[in-house]
Amino acid sequence: MEIKERELSIRIQKKLQAGKVLMLLGARRVGKTMLVNELLKKVDEPFLYLNGEDINVHDQLANRSVENYKQIIGSYKLLYIDEAQKIPEIGIKLKLMVDEIAGLKIIITGSSSFDINKNVGEPLTGRKYTFHLFPFSESEYDQSETKINKLQKVKERLVFGNYPELIHIPDKDDKKDYLNEMISSYLLKDILVYENIKNSQKFSTC
Repeated sequence: MEIKERELSIRIQKKLQAGKVLMLLGARRVGKTMLVNELLKKVDEPFLYLNGEDINVHDQLANRSVENYKQIIGSYKLLYIDEAQKIPEIGIKLKLMVDEIAGLKIIITGSSSFDINKNVGEPLTGRKYTFHLFPFSESEYDQSETKINKLQKVKERLVFGNYPELIHIPDKDDKKDYLNEMISSYLLKDILVYENIKNSQKFSTC
C-alpha cells in the first residue's frame, strides 16, 4: 500500500514564504519527516538542515546575535530545523533570524506541541504558520484502497489506529507490540510533561 500524498502537502507548500516560519507539529512517527522531505523535493532549492536533538546545534545557536546566525546560515535561503522544541529559547532565536536575514524561509518540526508552543508562541506572533499532522485519514487511504477491501481495513484500523508504519506490519501481535512501544516511549512521556508529573509510577496503563 502506498499513500502518495498527505492532505496537508499543498497547504504547507503555499505557506512556505520568506520572512515566515512554517511550523509542522505532530506526535512522533506520524510522518512529519517524510512530509517535509517531499516538500523540499518540490521546492528544489538548497537548504540548511539542523537537528534540534544535537547538542552541537544548541552550542552553535547559543550566541544569539544576527552576525552569528548569518555565518551559520551563509548563502542558504531555506532553513529546516527538526525537533526544534529541544533548542533552548528557540522562539526568540527564530524571530531574530526571520527579522534580520532577508529572504529567509524557515521550516521547523516538533513532536511535542506542549514544549514548542510554550517556547515559540509569543516571539513568533505574526511570523509563523502552524500546521498539525495526524496519522493517516480515511481520505488518504482512498488513494490506494478499493471499496472491496476497504471495509475490512477500516475494521482493523478501528482497533489498531492509523499510524503510518502499521501499514507495513501484517501480524496483529506485532502491531500490538508497536503500539505498546509507542505508548511507553513517546505518548506517555508527553502526557507526563504536560501534567508536570515527575514520577511515571503515578501514571499506570491497563
